[in-house]
Amino acid sequence: MSTRTPRASTSGQGRGTPQSTNANANGKGAAQRPAYVTPRAVTREKWNRAFNGAAYLDGGVSNRLTLALLSPIDSEADWALDRLIQVSGQDPDLLRFSDFPGLLSALLARIRTFLDSRDLERASSSPSWPSPGLWIDERRTTTTRRATEAALVLRNLATEAVNTPALLAARKLTRLIVDVLSEGHHESITLGEGAETTTELRLYLLEVLEVVASDCVLLLPGRPLSSEPGSKPAPSSSPSVRLFPLLVALTRSPDRALVIAAFRSLVALALNDSSDPALALMTYPPVDPSLNPHPHPIQTSIELLPVADSELATAMLDFMYQHTLVDANAVAFCARPELVHVLRLVSSRLHVMAGKETVQMVIPVKGTDAEAQWKALPQRHPRKKRPGEGKDPNPKMSKLELEKLLRLPDSEARGLNWMRQAFESFPNGEVTQVALWTAYRTEFEPHAITHPMLAAADVIKMSTEAFPAALPMVTEGPDKRFIIKGIRIRDRTDTRLVFRCRWLGCPTPLGPTSPEQLYWHVHHQHLAASPTTPPPQCRWFYGRAPTTSVELYCPYVPSPSSLASPHLHLSDLSLHVRTHMPLYHAPTGYGSPPTLPPTPPPPDQPSYVTSSRYHAQVDDSGACSGLAFLACLVLRNVARTIKLALGNPAGGASVNSLSGGEESIFEAFTKAAEGSVGRDEVLMRLEKVEFGEAKSGARALLLRGILRW
Repeated sequence: MSTRTPRASTSGQGRGTPQSTNANANGKGAAQRPAYVTPRAVTREKWNRAFNGAAYLDGGVSNRLTLALLSPIDSEADWALDRLIQVSGQDPDLLRFSDFPGLLSALLARIRTFLDSRDLERASSSPSWPSPGLWIDERRTTTTRRATEAALVLRNLATEAVNTPALLAARKLTRLIVDVLSEGHHESITLGEGAETTTELRLYLLEVLEVVASDCVLLLPGRPLSSEPGSKPAPSSSPSVRLFPLLVALTRSPDRALVIAAFRSLVALALNDSSDPALALMTYPPVDPSLNPHPHPIQTSIELLPVADSELATAMLDFMYQHTLVDANAVAFCARPELVHVLRLVSSRLHVMAGKETVQMVIPVKGTDAEAQWKALPQRHPRKKRPGEGKDPNPKMSKLELEKLLRLPDSEARGLNWMRQAFESFPNGEVTQVALWTAYRTEFEPHAITHPMLAAADVIKMSTEAFPAALPMVTEGPDKRFIIKGIRIRDRTDTRLVFRCRWLGCPTPLGPTSPEQLYWHVHHQHLAASPTTPPPQCRWFYGRAPTTSVELYCPYVPSPSSLASPHLHLSDLSLHVRTHMPLYHAPTGYGSPPTLPPTPPPPDQPSYVTSSRYHAQVDDSGACSGLAFLACLVLRNVARTIKLALGNPAGGASVNSLSGGEESIFEAFTKAAEGSVGRDEVLMRLEKVEFGEAKSGARALLLRGILRW
C-alpha cells in the first residue's frame, strides 16, 4: 500500500519544528554526546530528520501517535496512520506494543469502527446495497481506508517476534478478524465476487491470524470449549466456531491472494491438535448468507495443484500435508477413487526447485578383475600430439612484432602492448611474477641501450592496467608463491605452419592461415588452374619413405565415369581434397597411414548403472523446504497410512511420528509394541477411525506413487 505525504499540523503542541535543545552549542552548556548510542536511537534520529521534526517514537503512555490515533478528529487520525505506516514498513522494531501502551487497542478500535459503520448502514438502509458504480460515498470510503491502513500497521508490527505476546494476549483480536472475514463474505454474496471493498483488509488480517493461530482453537457447533467436566458448549456466535467455515469459503475465492492467505491460515491453525475434530469434517454447513456449503479445502487444493504457480502450489501441498496428519483425513484421502491421479500431480512436484544429482555405479564382471585389467591395457589408437600440445606456450615475440613494439615512443607503451600480445585474460589462470619479469627482460634486454626498460615492480603493477581482472597476490601455505591471478600466456601458434599447402610442387605453401583459405588456394592454384585439363589424380604430399626417401602422395584417382567430362572430374577432385583440410592444431604428419600396435583383444567392459536423484531445497537455517520436500511429505503420509491399513494396528507397527515432535497415533503404536503404554489406550484412539478403508489406496501408490520415483 502506498504511503501518503505527512500532513502539516494545524493544532496541537509539537506539530511544527521541534524546539532546539542545543541553543548554546558553542557555550558552556553544550550537550555532550553520550559515549554509546543504541541502534534504535540512531534510527529514531533518522526518522526525526525524515519528518523534519519530532517523529514521536519514544513511546510512553502519552505518546503523540497513540493519542492522535484515538482522537475523534479525522486529521489527527490520518496524520498518525500516515506516520505509523511509514515507520512500521521500514523499522517495525521501533514500534513495540510493550513500549506504546494503547497502540494495539487503538488500531483494533479503528477496524471496529469500520465494522460498526457497516452494521449501522445495513440497519438504516434498504436490504440491498446500491451499486458502487452509481455514486461514491466519501464517508464510507474514508472509514474503509482508515481500517485498511490500521490493519496494514498491525500486519507490519506482527512480523516482529517481540510483539507476538501482546497479540496473543489481545482477547478482541480473534473476534475482530472473524467479523472482518464475515463482512467480506457478506459483501461477496451481496455485491458479487470482485466487487468487495475489504479484500486488502482481509489479506492483512489473515497474515496477523497466522501469528496468533497457535492459540486459536477451531470448534464444532455444540462442542465444549474445553475437556474439563461441566464445560458448556461453544455458542454458534463464538469466533472458534465461525472462523473455520469462513476460511473454507475463502478457499473458493476468485482472488489468488485470498486463496493463498486462507490456506496458509488453515495450515497454521492445523498445528493446534485441539482443532483436529473441526479439520476432520467432510462437509460444512452453509455460511450465511450463502445458500450452499463450500467443498472441502482438500478438494480445492487438489483442483488447484496442477496450476503452474509455485507460491500457490506450496500452499496447497502444505495444507495437504497437514490434512493427512489427521488420522480420519488420511484414511479418507487414501480411499479416494481418483487417488492415482492425485499422486501423479504430487509426484510431478518432486523435481521442482530441487537439486539434481547424477550417480554412476560401476558393476564389474563377476569373478574377474575386468575393470582393473581394462584400465591397464595400452591405448589401441594412440593419438599423435598436435602442434604446441604438451608444451608450455612461449611468449616470445616474432621479429616483425618486436620491430613494431620498438617503434613505440616510451617504455610504458611498449610494456603495455607487449603484455597484451604475450598474455591473455583467463579467470582460472595464473603466471608467476618471476616468469612475467623474465619474459619481459628476455624480450627487451638486448635493446636496453636505445630503448630503456621498466623496473620489475613496474612491470608487475602494469599487469592490472593491461588486464583489469588480474590480481598480483601471494599464495598461502608453507610454500609461498608470488603470482598474478587471472592471466595466462597466450597461445601464439603459427597458423601458417598448420595450414600449409602440401600439394606436390606448390610454390607458395605458407600462404593460407585457415581451412577456408587453404581450400581456396588448392582449388584455384592446383585443381582449377586450367579448367579444361584438371590434374589426373590427387597429389597431396604425405612425406618421404623412411628407407628409400621416395616421395609419397595420395593415390586417389577420380571415378572413370567422370573422365568424360572435365567439370565432373574437377568436382570429384574438389570434393576429395576436402578430406585433406586440417582442423585447427592439426596433428603432425596429417594424412600419413596410422600404425596400430598389436594389442590383445580387450576383455568384457564393466557395466555402468546411471541414476538421477533429487535433493530438496535448503533454506537459510539448513532445513529442507520447497515444493519437492512438501510433496515428499505428502507421499510419506499416504504410504504410512496404507501400511497401517494393510498391517495390524494393535500389533504395534513400528512407524515414526508424522507430526514433527507431537505424539501421533503412529508413535502410540510403537510405544504399545515396546510395552511403555497399554494396548487398550491405543485402541481407544482408533475407535472412530476405520483404517481398513485406506487399503484401496495401495494400488494407486504402487502404480503411480513413490515406486515410480
